[in-house]
Amino acid sequence: MWDSFKASADFFESLRTTLSVQDKPVFSWFVRADPQVAFDFGSADYGFTRFRDHIDHWKAQDDEIGLHVHAWHHNPATEEWIDDRTDQDWVSNCVGVGFEAFRRQMGNEPRCFRFGNRWMNTPTMNLIRKLGTQVDMTLEPGYRESLWTPYLRGHPEWVNVPHVPYAPSLDDYTRPSGEMVGRLVELPLTMVIVSITRKLEKISGLLEAILAKKRNLSQVPHGPVMKELGWYLRLKYGRLDLSLSSLQFRKATRSILNRRDRPYFGLVLRSDQCQNRQECSLIGKNMGHLVEEIRRAGHSPTITTPPKAIEILGHT
Repeated sequence: MWDSFKASADFFESLRTTLSVQDKPVFSWFVRADPQVAFDFGSADYGFTRFRDHIDHWKAQDDEIGLHVHAWHHNPATEEWIDDRTDQDWVSNCVGVGFEAFRRQMGNEPRCFRFGNRWMNTPTMNLIRKLGTQVDMTLEPGYRESLWTPYLRGHPEWVNVPHVPYAPSLDDYTRPSGEMVGRLVELPLTMVIVSITRKLEKISGLLEAILAKKRNLSQVPHGPVMKELGWYLRLKYGRLDLSLSSLQFRKATRSILNRRDRPYFGLVLRSDQCQNRQECSLIGKNMGHLVEEIRRAGHSPTITTPPKAIEILGHT
């Protein structure tokens, strides 16, 4: 889980010095802390303690340190892990464990939060609001979860989630409230229509992984294979991926810049995406392309933290 962390840190330090933007680029780091981390590494604080030097450096660079939580639940009888989002008591416990670890190590509540495995619900959104979160960056508007993945329980419905920042309603986190409730704002990730080219590339990669008998959860469909592939073919929206081919990435970027008066790009990367040298190089090139396209559209590119982005976009 953590082997790619340093590679990711080194990669973004290089971007900090090479990207040509209005101000010094600042990044956001969502450190994982939850019961699965405690089970595997002895403490939910593990990510904070192992990478304390990195975190101190990021803080000195004015980067944002956020919290990332998963709801994986261990079944000792079968020795299997289930991402159990149907048990709200368990989900709330996972969030509480994460917040306690963050508070112990950072001395304050996390301003920014991301739930893992593309999931959120109203009680959990209200809980992180109560615990002091200012910006959530979990939601992917238009995304539909596969119903054929047996290690997941509980599937979100994000088809009608707004594509712009909003204050989540207390009654339905996918809908904007008529007014600010506390300080919490949802900053949705940037989504694009999944092209047929991208679908074919993904399906090819999944088939290759199956033939190679890989067992990485991110590489292999874990439900009935044909149903999984059928779901992906029907998928309309996917998040803007920095590992797209440069041609696809530029095209997607332009479509967003053309349809929004005040465009922003909410992008996320897993740290393990920076382990592969070829993928890492492509991500760096696409970051450069993004800056170029924003400037070409007549805007001043800024790479900033979620709270600052909310302020710039006028949602405070």
